[in-house]
Amino acid sequence: MPKVVELKQYPGYGVSRDGRVWSRRTKRGQRKGRTSPRLVRKWHELATHIIRGKYRHAQLTSRDVSVMLPVYKLVLAGFVRPPRKGDGVHFKNGDSTDCRLANLEWRKVTRQGSHRINHRTLTESDVIAIRKKRERGALLRDLANEFNVSPTTVGDAASRRSWRHVA
Repeated sequence: MPKVVELKQYPGYGVSRDGRVWSRRTKRGQRKGRTSPRLVRKWHELATHIIRGKYRHAQLTSRDVSVMLPVYKLVLAGFVRPPRKGDGVHFKNGDSTDCRLANLEWRKVTRQGSHRINHRTLTESDVIAIRKKRERGALLRDLANEFNVSPTTVGDAASRRSWRHVA
């Protein structure tokens, strides 16, 4: 079993680095009149669900109120820190259902739907390499990831809308 870190905000629930959500809560053995579930020593894995076709969620219960929470927020809160105002998540490999800690990081959201990404500036040798790879059929998206720039920047360099002076 992987190492499970208990979530401070949700006692009895925890997460592991591989993006799984765990619980120590059980309703078995509850006494009459007792509202909170009993905690057991052994962790058991909770089922997760993909909501709106994009993000993985887990159902947690706190004070008899059940909520569906994104797994990425639970993993980052458990291992990095809770979200701050203006934080957005960045999935390093682009797969929003991959909630492993190695694939997640908090990013400041500069405006609705965009993340502040530190793109670098292309050099003349980069532009020559982009043009050669593009002639061989490389996709703009792949070249943008390789050179850490936006697809628009790659497209402009490849089509000579920018960097016209480079052969």
